[in-house]
Amino acid sequence: MVNLEDFEVMVIDFLVKLRNENIFDDVLYNEIYNILKELTEALGKQDCIPKKIFLSCIYLIDFLAGGSRFLSEQDSEKVENACNEIQELFITLGE
Repeated sequence: MVNLEDFEVMVIDFLVKLRNENIFDDVLYNEIYNILKELTEALGKQDCIPKKIFLSCIYLIDFLAGGSRFLSEQDSEKVENACNEIQELFITLGE
């Protein structure tokens, strides 16, 4: 299982790059997505989600869903796709 502190830092770093630098960091996003995929597979068998994961995911989805008018068209599209991909992962938790 992934270190939850490291995951939280990764999400914050990703969001800071999006918000402050107006850059979609593909490498960091792919790391976050792969961790989330692993976590949703593991957490799908449990009845609870650790608070750190839940809060990090709320921050991530909230920002991605809101988008940013300062991003390039290409990065805006990446943000929209990322939001959809992550939401699809969360849907699998209910299956």
